[in-house]
Order: sequence, then C-alpha cells, then structure tokens
Amino acid sequence: KTRADAYATWSRQIQEQLDCRGDERPTLAEVKAMLKEAHELQFSSDQSTVAMVERVISEADKCVTVISQLVANRRRTRHNSDHLIAYSELQQFVNQVTSLQCQIDDSGLMALVSRTDTLRREVLTA
Repeated sequence: KTRADAYATWSRQIQEQLDCRGDERPTLAEVKAMLKEAHELQFSSDQSTVAMVERVISEADKCVTVISQLVANRRRTRHNSDHLIAYSELQQFVNQVTSLQCQIDDSGLMALVSRTDTLRREVLTA
C-alpha cells in the first residue's frame, strides 16, 4: 500500500505541473527529472502517468530536433529550395511548440520566426 500511495502522490504532483500553461509549465529538464524520479522509485512505464511523462518528453525532444534542423538549415542552405518550409508550416510548428506541456529552448525558432515575419512584411509592403 505504501508503494501505491507513493505513486499516487507522485502522479498528482506531476499532473499539477503538467497542467500548467505558458511560462508556468515545467522545463524539459524538469520533466526529465520527474521521469528519473519515477525510475528511481521503480514505477513502471505501464503506469499511466509514467507513460504520459515519457510521451511529453518524446514530443518535446522531437520539437527540439526540428528546431535545431530549422536553424541549421537556415544558416547552411539559404538558397536551396529543398530545405524550404512554408510560412504556414512554420506557424503550425510554432503553435505545436507553444502547446507542449513543457518549456523547451525555442530561442532559435523565435529568432527565425521574427526574421521571417520581418521579411514577409517587407515583401508585402514593397
């Protein structure tokens, strides 16, 4: 029963943190620490909250990878049309990043969006 109580307490704390929005969301590092704690307490991945934390981390890690690729491709292949992304796709990705249940370092993405918005305004007003 003590193990079940420990899981219930841990699960409730995790749910509270992952239900936060905006800047109140935990960082990816904090979510990874939550998962580490679950493993240390020997909670199984079959338990719903542990599985949810694993999904949150997986989704955030994928976004971090895409951000790295977008920023790297912007620097390397400015004129290579094979690596272009439509403005609407960029906006959709930004929405995906901002709707994650944890915060990730999106500074490179936001700089790219800012530059894209500036260029777009310049083209539309020209």
